[in-house]
Amino acid sequence: MKHLVYCVLRDAQAARGVAAAGVEGSRVSLMAEDGLAAAFSLVPEMCLAPSVSRAAAYARVVQVFHETATVLPFRYGCFLESAGAVVELLRARRREFRESLEELDGCVEMGVRVLLSGRDSGACRKAVHAPNLSSARAYLADRKTHYVRKDGDDEESVAAAEKVRQAFKELAVKSEAETSCTDGRRLVSVFFLVPRDNVGRFHETFRQLQSAGCCAGRSPQGMLVTGPWPPYSFACRDSVQRPHGVSAP
Repeated sequence: MKHLVYCVLRDAQAARGVAAAGVEGSRVSLMAEDGLAAAFSLVPEMCLAPSVSRAAAYARVVQVFHETATVLPFRYGCFLESAGAVVELLRARRREFRESLEELDGCVEMGVRVLLSGRDSGACRKAVHAPNLSSARAYLADRKTHYVRKDGDDEESVAAAEKVRQAFKELAVKSEAETSCTDGRRLVSVFFLVPRDNVGRFHETFRQLQSAGCCAGRSPQGMLVTGPWPPYSFACRDSVQRPHGVSAP
């Protein structure tokens, strides 16, 4: 059996009445240590292998605690060998966890996603393969065109992210942006750490931005708002991955 950690919080008393079924129906408990508490459950070894149902159950537990208290959410994969190891995690990273919880206090994560239309340049492709051209000169010319267009796409993605950031800057504590590609189209995602009281205004601002119909040089193909969620994007990176002492599958 393994101890699977879901999140860390500082208000253990407020969360003690929280009822949530953990991964594989396991009982979720709180381990308190010096003003911090970790939500965890004892799960069988088979849970080392992630699945859609396990990830969904894990996310539900984090969400339930998030609705009651400020939490530092982990991602699926934090398996510890014993209850003592859970306590040691809280002791070893006490300062880091407290600072993160202070920053996240009273906040939720909101997201805005903008799908930008693609070009035939293949700017989003992971790998570039030389086409069947008759000369090296033609190939080099093709590569030059490719990178010129890619630079243009990158600039447009940055511009779209910045416009979204500016639209919500008065409502958020901080933000993070990233760009990914799918089917030759670029998806610009901007994540915001937002005080709970600002969620309603956030949605209203999104509707106004969506009505404006433009986030960059060209109109986006689609815009979507997500949240409120536990602040995964703003938790300390090591915490949401695999903290010290974690056994990986």
